[in-house]
Amino acid sequence: MKPRRNARPAQPAGGKKSVNNAAPKSGKWRAAMSRLNHPALPAAIILAVFLLSFAVHLMALGSAYRLPVLSTDEAQYSAVGESIRLGRGYTSRGEFHPAIPPGYPLLVAFGHSLGSDPRLALFVVSCFVISLSVFPVFYLARHLRLGLAAATLLALSTALLPHTFYAALYMTETLALPLMLSGFYYMARWLEDASLKNGVCTGVLLALTILTKVAMAPFLAAVFLTAALELYLHPSSAGRTVGDKLRSGLALIGLPVLAQAAWTLYKRSAGVSALGHYGGQLLNPGEHLTPLLGAMCSLDFLLAAGLVTAVPLVFWLRHRTRDQDLLSILLRLTLLSQLFVNGLLDVGLSGAVRERLFIGALPLIAVFATAGVASLVEHGSKAAKASFLLVPCLAVLGLMAYPFESLSNAIEIPWATALGTFTGTGFGAFQKLRLAAFGVGWILLSAGLVLLWRRSSANHLALSIAVFNAFCFASSAHALTTISREGLPGLEENLRFLARSGATLGSRLLIATDAGPWQSSRAHLISDYFFLEWNRAMGLDGPNVWQLETLGRYDIRPVAQWRQLAEIARPGDYFLTTTRFTNAELAGSKPPYYLFRITAEAARMQPVYASEIPHERVIIVTPGMGQPSPPAAGQDLASGPLNIPVGGSYRLTAMAQGDFSAATAIEFKAADGATLSRTAAAPGQRLAGEFTVPGPGQVFYHLLGRPGVGVKLQGLRLEYIGSEPAPDQLPKMNPVTFTRANRPLEAGPQAATGADCHLDQFNNIHHVLPEFETTHQQGIFLKGWILDRSRMKASDEVFVELNSGSRGVYIARAQRQHRLDLARGLGDLSLLYTGFIMSAPLDGVPAGEYRIRIFQKEPQGVQACGVDYALRVE
Repeated sequence: MKPRRNARPAQPAGGKKSVNNAAPKSGKWRAAMSRLNHPALPAAIILAVFLLSFAVHLMALGSAYRLPVLSTDEAQYSAVGESIRLGRGYTSRGEFHPAIPPGYPLLVAFGHSLGSDPRLALFVVSCFVISLSVFPVFYLARHLRLGLAAATLLALSTALLPHTFYAALYMTETLALPLMLSGFYYMARWLEDASLKNGVCTGVLLALTILTKVAMAPFLAAVFLTAALELYLHPSSAGRTVGDKLRSGLALIGLPVLAQAAWTLYKRSAGVSALGHYGGQLLNPGEHLTPLLGAMCSLDFLLAAGLVTAVPLVFWLRHRTRDQDLLSILLRLTLLSQLFVNGLLDVGLSGAVRERLFIGALPLIAVFATAGVASLVEHGSKAAKASFLLVPCLAVLGLMAYPFESLSNAIEIPWATALGTFTGTGFGAFQKLRLAAFGVGWILLSAGLVLLWRRSSANHLALSIAVFNAFCFASSAHALTTISREGLPGLEENLRFLARSGATLGSRLLIATDAGPWQSSRAHLISDYFFLEWNRAMGLDGPNVWQLETLGRYDIRPVAQWRQLAEIARPGDYFLTTTRFTNAELAGSKPPYYLFRITAEAARMQPVYASEIPHERVIIVTPGMGQPSPPAAGQDLASGPLNIPVGGSYRLTAMAQGDFSAATAIEFKAADGATLSRTAAAPGQRLAGEFTVPGPGQVFYHLLGRPGVGVKLQGLRLEYIGSEPAPDQLPKMNPVTFTRANRPLEAGPQAATGADCHLDQFNNIHHVLPEFETTHQQGIFLKGWILDRSRMKASDEVFVELNSGSRGVYIARAQRQHRLDLARGLGDLSLLYTGFIMSAPLDGVPAGEYRIRIFQKEPQGVQACGVDYALRVE
């Protein structure tokens, strides 16, 4: 085999020597030109771009970082980093944390240890770190022989990539993005010169990347495969012997493997699995993936790098030099892994398009598209140039099928949200028409400029990408600033309330919330669904808990059922909940929150399921009650929704200051407008009314009376007074669909048996039979219960499996339902949600004999009921 040439010709972009026939005008001109050709100029320029990026992020996100919490991931990263800083080890909520790798938490620990304001210090560190992404992009562009101007613009476009707003959040992208881009750049250098230095640098960067973000594993696989091909096809090359290349290849592949092996062994020594929480998540990787969502993810991947990059990228792949064959393979494998593994897998897990798992591909697409645009302009046919305009336009129009109304801000698809909210003078409500109009307009403008100015096509494309990213970054920064401005006052007020009541920053704080899905204690925890749903409905939901945990930096302990207090509470701890407790020391209250100080009598504490709804959450209607506008239609004094956690009977009491005699009645209506109850006001007494609902949902209350009452409503008091709804009051079910599975649920990892279950109803049959029959037209309706009676545990999710052996396995998810009768019979109200109900057609299920099996979800697998039923489908 002929050795491949590795030396790169010393020539500017375009492959031709620069010729200047014009005589210099003066000595000053010669001096100026020599300064422009100074070898230190590129380093000075990219350093200036880095400093500019650092400053822009500090200024643009300076009003957004104070309220950074948008997901539970951020709370976990912050908690683990704070635990490392305080010397509590790799823990959060008092347990070893197996779900996240150590790279980013170590950065959090470092940032929190700087200065007197840990959050501000980490924000500055994050802006610095994410701005480092400009260096590998700049030098990768120069590696591809792009000119200084194009490389600088591409680095600037990376500095303004809209996803760099993650510097204001607690997210691993802050560190993972510069590490991945640096690893790709050094891998490109290794393919050209497989020196030990390049191999070690690549290996170290890849090791740091995988120790920062698990989702980067597919990128590592792309690098490893490309390295293996290089060693196989070119065992030796100019200046490098077989031994030299093997040593450098071993460093490149071995260092990340050893790093991940060391981390895995460390996790195993702590008693957790190698994959941790991700192993459980990947049991059903395609649950939400549909052809439409897959197409939307692909279109977004095509457009997000700058709208017009797809066709020039194809031209670089087609017109690359021979020395770049393996670099093109590396690029293809990287992009495919980012799209199909990171993108589509995440769509299957989440049910939505989220760019953050493939943002590393976007700067790469921009660089290689810019490197290929000259080939498009010089060698492309008319059809190719037309596709440069038409392909992205069609992709934008095709993206109109995505339900953008589910996006609340510019976090998941920032470029589309920026175009869809831009009004010409600012950002407003999202409209698909705006996205289509501005998107197509931008494509025609930027692609047209590239085609018109052919000699500087690379510079114009790089400029187009940089301006586009800057516009989208401005939109994202605006969205984060708005979120922070709206949510920060409430969070700061809650933190002040906790501090005034004695729970200072860093204190052990027990919160009425469910254990995290990664917590090992969840496997044997008896969750009290009634208790948890009450707290969520009254205002202690996931985002509020995450924000208190992250910004307050408390040592959190979740309380998934109130009986846990006797086990985990220590004298001096504080307990935050939204319901009153008896036999408890109240440290402070701020509706809807109650903060109790734990004493030696914690075992005697019991909830009464009574909460106060603050007046801020009440919709005031009449002028006399606080709103300077005429009353709405009817005679409402005040109205609003109530979030009802479980079915049953409730009492609502209006608490007011002053004469409330003009309030004549209180009325309750269901979400569909049906009146549930109406209670007339009793003279001289507080206005109160009762209502009964069959299940969780929203109920709307109306305080009725004469307008103009001079009274101030202080809030509402909601109490659960208990009552099981009648069977005919149960809510109607939305049908689910049986889908064919590759294997039975019992064949999966950590599958077990031992649960108790019972079918109360099959279609119209209300008594127990060992065998049932149905037809495709009738479908299947099941109602029953399942729990692990040995541990007194009922999980959140229930699955029904139809297994026929030769005809396949079909699985559908049932809906949990409260069973107050069963909970009372077992003497434990924490088992309220032990029931399940399901309605499903059988269109895709072949006729034949099946075995009905019922499973409940466990943290690492499923648990089967020990009782099976037979089903014949006609």
